[in-house]
Amino acid sequence: MRRAFLLPLALVALAACDDIEDRTDRAGRDMASPVIAEVIGTRVPGIPKELVSPAIECVGTYAQAMEVRELAKASVTGVNEAIVTMVNDILRRPETVACMRQKA
Repeated sequence: MRRAFLLPLALVALAACDDIEDRTDRAGRDMASPVIAEVIGTRVPGIPKELVSPAIECVGTYAQAMEVRELAKASVTGVNEAIVTMVNDILRRPETVACMRQKA
């Protein structure tokens, strides 16, 4: 009887964890977006005007969790060369390039 009660409770707890993780990820990406925009707008030469918005969105989408954390942190501490390099690296990834092509 007790096990029958614990299983649904555990499933609810796991679902809540997923929701919290999703919200945390979204908050980090929201904080990172202005940093990405600043880097693309001021420090990445050669992006055509019509690709700026897709580039910002695609970099935000394809940044890995650790990168999102560093980009979000830069929204408080400011952009440095490591952040510029990170954004450039994300821009070069095949999935980011494909995303930009699709949105162009």
